Amino acid sequence: MKNGYTSNSYGIVYRYALIVTLGSIPFGFFLGIFNSISAYEIYYNNLDANEQGKNEFLGMTNLLLCVGAIIACQISPLFLKMRLTYKAISFITDLIGISGCLISLLDLSITSVYIGRLLCGLYAGLYSSYVSMFVKEITPTEKQGQTGSFT
Repeated sequence: MKNGYTSNSYGIVYRYALIVTLGSIPFGFFLGIFNSISAYEIYYNNLDANEQGKNEFLGMTNLLLCVGAIIACQISPLFLKMRLTYKAISFITDLIGISGCLISLLDLSITSVYIGRLLCGLYAGLYSSYVSMFVKEITPTEKQGQTGSFT
């Protein structure tokens, strides 16, 4: 083995890779869970009778999640330029995700749901973008292809 890595360090790399690859799960979670909650949000905001308003609400909630993810993928390199550690980036990202969930679940007004969805999209986009960079950084060179990141 090169670079002073031991067989134990490979096990640690695989465990880290497993933990950080869970970052792609929030996007599917937000789509699945929040879309099932949308029926209650439609009822709460009296959008049942207005078919156009109901469709606009559903479209905007899904659109804002994707827009947040797109914006986050573009701004994620800024965190690295600020020389933040991955632990700090993860902490900031978790705060964004928690606040997005709380905003959209505790206050069911349309504006709050939209803001919460946008923050949840930012959360999913940040995790999806820097997870691969983190896995690549902690992986020994000879194992990078096996952990899902390539140079």
